[in-house]
Amino acid sequence: MAYRTSFLCLLAIGTFSLPVVAQETYIFNRGFRPGIVYTTRATLSNDMAMSAPGGMSVMKGTTQQEFDFTTTAGAAAGDGTFEVVMAFGKGVATVDMQGMKQTVDLTEKLAGLEVTGTCSEGGTVESVEVTGVDIDEMLKQLGPQLLKDNQIRYPTEPMAIGTSFEQSTPLDIPLQGVGIIKGVVESTFKLASVEGDLATFEVAQKIGIESGSQAGDGTRLEGSGSGVIVYSFSDRFERSARQNTTMRIKMSTAGNAFTMDVTSQLEQHNTVRAAGAH
Repeated sequence: MAYRTSFLCLLAIGTFSLPVVAQETYIFNRGFRPGIVYTTRATLSNDMAMSAPGGMSVMKGTTQQEFDFTTTAGAAAGDGTFEVVMAFGKGVATVDMQGMKQTVDLTEKLAGLEVTGTCSEGGTVESVEVTGVDIDEMLKQLGPQLLKDNQIRYPTEPMAIGTSFEQSTPLDIPLQGVGIIKGVVESTFKLASVEGDLATFEVAQKIGIESGSQAGDGTRLEGSGSGVIVYSFSDRFERSARQNTTMRIKMSTAGNAFTMDVTSQLEQHNTVRAAGAH
């Protein structure tokens, strides 16, 4: 009995001596804020190779797009909602197909694109209107993709380092002679670290074709991606993003079957300031 009592006492002492470490959690209130100006600079590079059945090479090429745009949030209405207006600045596209290189200045064309979004009280873009003169279908899709579809919707509950959340994002790929391939990107965001004002997320993606896509019989889309996103607590917005993606598209046009392999790299940087500040 004395042995048992001593053992229980030692167990109790050992139990109460164990350090208790509460894992710190973080809340991500991402969203636009009234009276704030958001400036984005982005570079997107693509390497593309198209082949016919039997592996015969049909076309190879690279593209690089550089552009910047500013999103200005207006004053909040009585119900807390407000508008954001996106204005494009510089836009340049460099295309190299089969050794034929061409650089196109898109600045003037992008200047005619007017994109207005309506935000909820929490700063999430809920709807987008695109207007402008001489705007093609690709540019019409660009505004909603940048302003609404690509918003990261963080969970409302606190996150600890090592936890993750998932999000589905539409992906429209216009191809001449085929139509628009409607894909979907399934992303997993894992909170990797927090240092001061900045949180780093590791991103893993799977890409597939959307159910019921009308891009043509036999069209297939598959791919994957990985990247890193840095979030600023004080900005309530992403500070930067880096993404690498590979995709394979199998399609049929004019009775011929083709396979396209695409490798993409995205670099994006955002700055945030109060309206009127420089």
